[in-house]
Amino acid sequence: MPELRLILSHLGILEDFAVIVNSADTGYEKPHPEAFKQMIEALRGPESVWMIGDSYESDIAGAQAMGISGILVRTYDPRAERSCDGLPGVIALLQEAARCSRQCRGSAGDEA
Repeated sequence: MPELRLILSHLGILEDFAVIVNSADTGYEKPHPEAFKQMIEALRGPESVWMIGDSYESDIAGAQAMGISGILVRTYDPRAERSCDGLPGVIALLQEAARCSRQCRGSAGDEA
């Protein structure tokens, strides 16, 4: 999806993404593990990685097989741990995940 950067730009959120990787760049379609591996390599040791997609099989299951959390958007599948109807839901889920991550790091520091 080469137009992905344009879509994100029109939504006003392009600058919120460290890296955008798609099959046109990598030569691999999801759920091929190499598609996700190249994304992680492009990020160079990220603190967290999220796959946001509308296909459980290709996007979410493929990401989870590589240890990447996922958010299923605009479709429903009972196997998805996280899902929402659109961008506001994605933002809310990511903000909640960030809060939980900060709390876990704080708790681990208290135990040391």
